[in-house]
Amino acid sequence: MKKTTTLFLFLALNLLFANIVEAAVFNAVSNGFWHANTTWDQNSIPGPNDTVIIDGHKVTVESPVTIAILKVTNEFGPAESELLIRGTNSVVFTVTGNVYLIADNQDINVGLLLRDQAILNVSGNLNMVRVANNVWDSRLRLHLHEDTEVHVTGQLNFDYKSSGQGETEDDIYLSQRSTLNVNGTTTLIMNDGNSLGVAAYDSSKINLDSLVIQGNGGKEIILTATQESIININSDVIVTNNGSSDQIKLNTGYGGGKILMNKSVSLASTEPNRKIILETDGPGSNIEIKTDLTLSAESDSTLYVQMLNNSSVYLGGNLIRTTEFGNLISKDGGQLIFNGSGQQSIPGSTTNS
Repeated sequence: MKKTTTLFLFLALNLLFANIVEAAVFNAVSNGFWHANTTWDQNSIPGPNDTVIIDGHKVTVESPVTIAILKVTNEFGPAESELLIRGTNSVVFTVTGNVYLIADNQDINVGLLLRDQAILNVSGNLNMVRVANNVWDSRLRLHLHEDTEVHVTGQLNFDYKSSGQGETEDDIYLSQRSTLNVNGTTTLIMNDGNSLGVAAYDSSKINLDSLVIQGNGGKEIILTATQESIININSDVIVTNNGSSDQIKLNTGYGGGKILMNKSVSLASTEPNRKIILETDGPGSNIEIKTDLTLSAESDSTLYVQMLNNSSVYLGGNLIRTTEFGNLISKDGGQLIFNGSGQQSIPGSTTNS
């Protein structure tokens, strides 16, 4: 009996240690397919415990993958860095930790692209960074096309420290019925450079838990929904312009774009000529705020809520001004509609809806 127990314990321990696979770091060493040994410096395929770094190469995924950490960067590589995930909805790329997309100070594009119904699941955070000493216009992009999906369990962080002044392409771009879901807070911070853009087109959907936008410098931050697309934000929206020289703009365009904000919205410009614009433009285009909208501005030329060309802004709570400034502009059939279930107030008056 003792011998049997000892043998069983020996076999169990061997089975346990046989299933422990040491984590490794895989670096892409050539352009090619993910499941080709020759793509990686380990001459094997990355597994569930591994970290993957793509720097200076283009790698394509066409069948399911699970890894621990993904980093796509142009830190050292001599050419474009890109991960393309494509295929039917059976192609699911899973990252159990964090994803990092980093544009270093090189004139080389960095991209994470999805096509043809592919799905990316990120259990940790999705981090995008343009580094402080970046003087180039090359792209840092997360682009979703053709019914693709990205699901982030943690946070989405975009730290836009700098770029060249010619960089204008939308950094996060959805088209053709694609979906981006973020369970944690989405934070967009810009310190210097040209344009940080997040855009949904062609019946796409962006679902965020909460949103923080902060312009500390640089030119502009723009969040756009158009062509029957929806941006849905479940919790509070906080937008602050401390130094973006042009604007921070949340807008819906022609073709029925919609931004739905289910909790309170705070727009604060801390200095004159640092604009924040909340804008609807075009028939069927609208922004809906379920509770209060708070405006805090330092001058009349700073903060605007604009309803243009037969579009609408719906407000379910109160309109609050912390200062005397903040413009409401209606042109060509644009409307501000108070649609709360009870009494609502605007500075200096009260209205029933």
